[in-house]
Amino acid sequence: MSHFLVEILMSDAAQLERAARMLDAAQIRLLRRAAATRTIIAGHCSDGGQLVCLIEAADLETVRRLISMAFLPPGRIREINPITGSPS
Repeated sequence: MSHFLVEILMSDAAQLERAARMLDAAQIRLLRRAAATRTIIAGHCSDGGQLVCLIEAADLETVRRLISMAFLPPGRIREINPITGSPS
C-alpha cells in the first residue's frame, strides 16, 4: 500500500465535519468494491482552511475515486514515499 497526502480547501468547520463523515462513508462503499483505503489521520489546517488527510491506498486512482465518492471538491493529492532507513 502507498500513502497519499490529500489537501482540500474548506471554508468552515461545519464543512469539515460533513467532509469527514462523507469520507468515512465513501471508504465503506469502496471496501465493498474490494478497493480498500484507510485514513491514517485527518485534520484541519487552520491557517489555510484546508482539510488535510493522510490516506493509505493501493494507488492514486483509488484515492481520486475515494474523494469523488465522498462528494468532496478536488484537491491536491501527493504520494508520500518513506525515507530509506526510517522506522515504519
